[in-house]
Amino acid sequence: MTASDAPVDVDRLIDQGRWTSFPTLTVGLCGAVTVLDGFDTQAIAYVAPVLAKSWGLGPSAFGPVFSIGLIGMMVGALALGPIADRFGRKLAIIL
Repeated sequence: MTASDAPVDVDRLIDQGRWTSFPTLTVGLCGAVTVLDGFDTQAIAYVAPVLAKSWGLGPSAFGPVFSIGLIGMMVGALALGPIADRFGRKLAIIL
């Protein structure tokens, strides 16, 4: 085994590594994606009472809308994740 084939001690690398702008940017981008991912769910919850009033519907009429949205996110995460791992991210995004 050569020096370039030596195993990397990830724990030591993380503990002794410096916190630079790259991890800061990575954490910031992950936080932004998390906020934007939850925005659609929060937006529909904010708008639903106004829509219900203007369309003359009861609040319970929006139950299926909320449910289908969350079920769609679950199915997409569970189905497209393995597809992306096996066949590539581009195909998963197209699907």
